Amino acid sequence: MAGEKIPRWLKSFLFEADLAHIEAAVREFESRVSAEIVPMIVRRSSVIGHLPLTITLILSLTLLIVLWPFHDWVSAHDGALYVPLAMLFFALISFPLSRSHRLQRLLIPDMDEELQVRRRAWSEFMALKMTRTEERRGLLLFVSLMERKVVLLHDEGLAGIVQPADVDAWVSDLARRLKNESWGVALTQGIRQIGESLQKPLPRQAGLTDELGNHLQIKE
Repeated sequence: MAGEKIPRWLKSFLFEADLAHIEAAVREFESRVSAEIVPMIVRRSSVIGHLPLTITLILSLTLLIVLWPFHDWVSAHDGALYVPLAMLFFALISFPLSRSHRLQRLLIPDMDEELQVRRRAWSEFMALKMTRTEERRGLLLFVSLMERKVVLLHDEGLAGIVQPADVDAWVSDLARRLKNESWGVALTQGIRQIGESLQKPLPRQAGLTDELGNHLQIKE
C-alpha cells in the first residue's frame, strides 16, 4: 500500500506519521544487516463466513433455555409466533455483530486462529516473492490485527543464523509491545531489535541491493 492512506480499520492503531518511522527503521535495519525485512499488517487471517450462523444459533439457544421454565405461559400467550420472530431478528443482527473483532476472537478457537494466521503469513511470504532474493535472506514480520497475533518468517539463507528461540523472543516482545504501546512505536522498535540481534552474526556486506522495498505492507 505504498503511497496510500491508512485504511479506516487500521486508523485506531496506526497514524500517517508512523509509516515514515517504520520505513526509516527498515532502512536502518538493511544498512546494518545483510538481510531484508518486510513488515506487514493484515486486517485478519481467519475465515469468518460461518459466524452469522453461529451467532444466530447461540442467541436462539439462549432464548429457548431462558424461556423453557415458562413454556406453559409462552404457549398460552402466542409464544409459538414470537419465538420464530425473535430468531429471525437474531439472524438479521448476526451479520453486523459478526464484524466485531471482539466477537470474532471470542468465537474462533485460538488453535484455529494460530493455524490460519500462520497459513496467511506463508501465503503473503510467497506472494511477495521473498524466496527469490539473491541471498535468500528475507524476513517477513507479519501482524494480523483481528487475532492480535505476530508471525516472523525467514528464508533459507537465514537458517542456522536465526534460531527458533530468537524468533520466539522477537515475536513475544513485539506482541507485548503491540498490546502496551502505539503500533507505530511497537513496529519500529521491533524491527530495530531484530536488526541489533542480527548485526553481529550477519553484518552488512557491500554490493547488496534492495529487492523487497522498505515500506509497510497493509492488506485486508
